Amino acid sequence: MCFPRTSVKDIIYKGVNMGWIPDGTSFLMAANHDPEHFRSPMEFNPDRFMGVSTARPGTQHYGYGAGTRMCAGSHLANRQLYVILTCLMLAFYVRETAYVNLKDKPILDTIDCNSVPTSMVTQPKPFKVKFIPRNAKKLEGCIGSSLAKTAHLQT
Repeated sequence: MCFPRTSVKDIIYKGVNMGWIPDGTSFLMAANHDPEHFRSPMEFNPDRFMGVSTARPGTQHYGYGAGTRMCAGSHLANRQLYVILTCLMLAFYVRETAYVNLKDKPILDTIDCNSVPTSMVTQPKPFKVKFIPRNAKKLEGCIGSSLAKTAHLQT
């Protein structure tokens, strides 16, 4: 989602006057849900971009916006997310927990999962998972090393 925009004149798309979008109409861009561009766009599918050719033209997703208003920190954010997720996947098995109450079941629908529908970004509703260490001794060593290297930052 993005900040709402307001049309300042009639919109002409592919040579056709879109008279049903009159001057002064407010609208939002909803990205990543075009079934012609994204396989099963309404399903949570982390493998969606696996095997996608980098030679494919165009934006692969619009999580950071697009064009001149695209997030200036998107490259840094992608690198940070890659490191964080790689570390988590190497350190833990991630498993869904059994739920007793239906309210604890994870909501995987890309629209219904948002706990703050008016937010600029998706803030998932709470759900439970288990992080099971792959190697508890090695994990403790990594955490200890990290704490030692950042001790000067703690107040």
